[in-house]
Amino acid sequence: MAVVYLVEHQTLLKHFAAKVLSAELAANFEARARFTQEAHAASQLDHENIVTISDFGVTSDQRPFFVMELLRGKTLDQRIAAGPMSVEEIAAVAIPIGRALAHAHAEGVVHRDVKPENIFLVQRSQGRFGVKVVDFGIAKAPVHNTKLTKMGQTLGSPMFMAPEACRGDDVDHRADIYSLGILLYLMFCGRVPFEDESLLKVLQMQVASPLPPPRSIKPDLSPEIAAVITHALEKDPDNRYPAMLDLVDALEAALPPGADRLLLEAQRGSTQAIRTTPFPGVTLARPSRSVGTSEANLPTTARPAAPSSNRKVLVIAILCLVFGALGVVFAWRQMGADASANKPEVGSAPDVAPETGSAPVATLPPRKLGPDPVVDGVGSAAPVDGVKTTPVDGIKPAAPTTIQLRITSVPAGATVTLDGTKLGVTPLDASVDRAERSVELVLSRRGYTDIVRSIDLRAPQSLEVALVATPKVTTKRVEPKKPDKPDPKPDKPDKPDKKGDPALDIRLTR
Repeated sequence: MAVVYLVEHQTLLKHFAAKVLSAELAANFEARARFTQEAHAASQLDHENIVTISDFGVTSDQRPFFVMELLRGKTLDQRIAAGPMSVEEIAAVAIPIGRALAHAHAEGVVHRDVKPENIFLVQRSQGRFGVKVVDFGIAKAPVHNTKLTKMGQTLGSPMFMAPEACRGDDVDHRADIYSLGILLYLMFCGRVPFEDESLLKVLQMQVASPLPPPRSIKPDLSPEIAAVITHALEKDPDNRYPAMLDLVDALEAALPPGADRLLLEAQRGSTQAIRTTPFPGVTLARPSRSVGTSEANLPTTARPAAPSSNRKVLVIAILCLVFGALGVVFAWRQMGADASANKPEVGSAPDVAPETGSAPVATLPPRKLGPDPVVDGVGSAAPVDGVKTTPVDGIKPAAPTTIQLRITSVPAGATVTLDGTKLGVTPLDASVDRAERSVELVLSRRGYTDIVRSIDLRAPQSLEVALVATPKVTTKRVEPKKPDKPDPKPDKPDKPDKKGDPALDIRLTR
């Protein structure tokens, strides 16, 4: 249906896998629609055990494609063909598959094509590994396209299809439970329950033939695991596990103790970096960056560790113990030599070994005068350059010659003056000479009132000051009083008295 290419992102320079619809189906509407549905279904599923879809588009020749993460490793089909799988391997593969399908079912997606070819065993860096479910090409997704859904009913791999799918009936998540049951049967027993050269006959066997008991194929299989497989492979969907997580829980409960070791290592990351693999007894090199995957870098058949490896481990352990003992003896003798070198020459008693036959107790060298780190919490100490000191034999530690002065102001930018000497502007962090007296500290800034403080320079000081703005003094200009303007209108002369007042005549004359 499609071709998968190794591609490189042109900006990130990172490798991805691009799945492109084949040229033969490019003109087929149903094929294009189903290809788009696969991209949509897989991109909606965000789970660590499901392949991640990161982009979708159309090529220049109108063929749809989608971009997904590049997986290095091998398919489960290749692993099964290499030889029998251990219980630890099966647990590390089957349980992640079940959890991935349970997540898909919760999102309304039924895979409908669970088979070894669609399970990828991923080889990662530093010895880590993982399991990925891929190829949702015939998945039943919650889309409104009844024609595609009906067509998908009869698609799948006959040896892994549920009876209802073989009959062409409508299927739900229980069809994936049946397919995972077939997968468990294959991994534990080494073969599928129904196989024949005729695929049509296989379909008929899935519907009508009774299930060959798993223990009839593998007698040493535990009854608990056989019961889990049989329950998952019931012909009637109503008789199977109701949900995929129920199958996962039942399988985990049926596994023998310690069978989940590889699974736990995959979840928390391997503690044996680089040379570990998903499967015991196999070593891997670092993943190659070349196109394709070398068989030397892939998981192979599980096999127990050779006896020679165990002997090597035992020899290495014995050598470690021997060298460790030699190191202890050497250190012991060195302590004794130091002790004898520091013995007083006169008036002191020699070291006496206990009568029990143990080694002599080494004496400590005499303590030096002056600052000495606190050993047993005896005496008080003041931090000097980050080291605690303690008085020894009545001698006090020397006092520091400088102290740290930290000055901040709000607003910043104030000039700091100490006894008339300018130190800088705030925020200020400076070392000043220690003094056995108080000094005057002045903070000044234009537009603000000066701050004057008396500080003690016998110990480090930290000061935070809020400056007060100086109130502005405003002067009002007084304009000189202007003289009164003369009345532009002349006084009107009084009308003369009818009797003829002489004074009136004089005023008018003037």
